[in-house]
Amino acid sequence: MIWSNGADQPRALPLYADELRRMARARISPELRGILDPSDLVQQTLLIACAKIDQFRGTTNAEFRAWLRTILRRALGRALRRSMDRRRERIGPEEERPGCSMADPWMAMVAEDTSPSESAGRAEELRRLAAAMALLPRDQRTAIELHHFQSLSLAEVSARMGRTPSSVAGLIFRGGRSLRRALQ
Repeated sequence: MIWSNGADQPRALPLYADELRRMARARISPELRGILDPSDLVQQTLLIACAKIDQFRGTTNAEFRAWLRTILRRALGRALRRSMDRRRERIGPEEERPGCSMADPWMAMVAEDTSPSESAGRAEELRRLAAAMALLPRDQRTAIELHHFQSLSLAEVSARMGRTPSSVAGLIFRGGRSLRRALQ
């Protein structure tokens, strides 16, 4: 589609839904899809874009697509923050030890009010994290995704994985150690 600045802008938004859905699916691991639905994120993105269409300052289709991708990334960041907030409410601050959770670095990477260069840096960090996660053994990766990204307790992760809580804790510990090494 060729972008045009005109009255048809809001009606053109659904034409981008498939592209945004593919992007959302690529950014959300299968384990997180139980919490974050790519279609919901796309719908939210299109609603925000429609409401803020007058703020778009570009002139080309590529610029418009980049603008929509930025809105989608921010919607994903907000959804992840809400998930982490629910986890914090459930486990309480006394159980969350500094340096043991991936939540804080993850949340810093998806912060909303960032400059383009900060966003590019965070995107690179996310790529590095995704690459490091891909290198983990499947069970370690699954345990980390369920515990840190889906905010499930050790008991919930162990029930899902059919393992004891202590074996899940070991998977998370070893996986976290491997991730820290890979990201240094």
